[in-house]
Amino acid sequence: MALRASSLALSTAGSTTRVHTHNDESVLAYARSFQGDAFVIVASLNRKHLPAHGIEFPSGTWKQILNSNEIVYGGDGFGTNAEITGNAALSIPAAGSLVFRRLDG
Repeated sequence: MALRASSLALSTAGSTTRVHTHNDESVLAYARSFQGDAFVIVASLNRKHLPAHGIEFPSGTWKQILNSNEIVYGGDGFGTNAEITGNAALSIPAAGSLVFRRLDG
């Protein structure tokens, strides 16, 4: 809830753009933006961890700010924790989500 309240890009004021879908691995990614603030949300409905799933990020530098599989949330910690530019081979947790925020608006 705190993340959603932190930016209008994550509210109904923000726009949504599809970034990536992969039907075979049950992965989707979309961008949320508002007035220069931008996020990419990557979600997996797969039952297994995906150690190197390729996604083309929108322009800019992106930093992971949330991994739903972190130990603090009851997960095992699997997931990408890096700054991303361009193409990325992400470690996506099973049935989990990663949220990235653009650093250079």
